[in-house]
Amino acid sequence: MRVCPECGHKESPIWKNRFHRLYEQYCRLDELETWEPELAKELTESAHVLKEKYVYKDGVKYRINEDDMVLRIDAFLCANPDPTNRSIVEPNKEKHKARVIGRKRFQSRLLEVGV
Repeated sequence: MRVCPECGHKESPIWKNRFHRLYEQYCRLDELETWEPELAKELTESAHVLKEKYVYKDGVKYRINEDDMVLRIDAFLCANPDPTNRSIVEPNKEKHKARVIGRKRFQSRLLEVGV
């Protein structure tokens, strides 16, 4: 379970890291309905009524896939962080990763360590 060191906010333990993705997390829809019913209701309404399987809330992008798995990623970690863009694709190029991490493109990790 993740806990914010500044405010003490505890995140629900249902979110699991995806094996082959660095920034995405997932959970099952029934777990989300138990732990975060407002978000689950918003996602299911958007999926059934509006035919949209995407919700942007508090800087995080959520999406339901075909297997009723809910995926989430922080918007600033996406390749396209625009809230109106429904894509939750992670950056796959070095220039996007450098933008996310806030480093120069070819900066060495050894140069970051100061004595």
